[in-house]
Amino acid sequence: MMKKSIIWVSAVLLMMAFGCRNHNRMAEYQRKIDSIKKAETTKAMLPVPDNREPLTVFFDSLSMIALPLHYTPEFVEYLPQMTPVPKLFNSSMGCEGDQKLKAAILPPTPHFNMVLLAERMDSITPPTLYLCVFDHDNVMQDRLTIYERADGDLNGEIGSMKLEYSVTSRYEVTLMRFFRSDNKPDADFKWKESRKFHINREGHFEEEPADL
Repeated sequence: MMKKSIIWVSAVLLMMAFGCRNHNRMAEYQRKIDSIKKAETTKAMLPVPDNREPLTVFFDSLSMIALPLHYTPEFVEYLPQMTPVPKLFNSSMGCEGDQKLKAAILPPTPHFNMVLLAERMDSITPPTLYLCVFDHDNVMQDRLTIYERADGDLNGEIGSMKLEYSVTSRYEVTLMRFFRSDNKPDADFKWKESRKFHINREGHFEEEPADL
């Protein structure tokens, strides 16, 4: 009887020892799995390198303004949906100075990217608006002034000029010029001329013949 008890106890001890070693192996295996998962999670959290050009990154961050686009006093005053342009991009926008610029993207054409650009000289003067054409490498091909206020003369009469715009979904641009004489500062601006433009294959604004 004593001999059987010894054999039984020995068997239990062997099973416990085997179980302990097996548990240690399982724990070690689980630690390896956890380590691999942690490494994969850390790798997934690392930022993906952005190899795009800085100007492309900036353009991709801009809001898009839908077409058609028509002049309104409110838009010119507040420039909604337009983002300040970092000064390091001023030259890419065709501006050689410290002008304060704002930009928004417009729907692209099949061959060009389109940008609406606002240039403000100070907090008092109304901004000048440009319609800009960029190729797919974001190199400016042309730009057209579509809104501005400026002093000028018409047939020898000194006054104020105002340029207003209308842009269709096909980028058919109509510019309307108005004039108000300094002799009649309280009078409304009077229409003087309209000009029409489209974008040609080279990405340049081309004026259409005047209507007869």
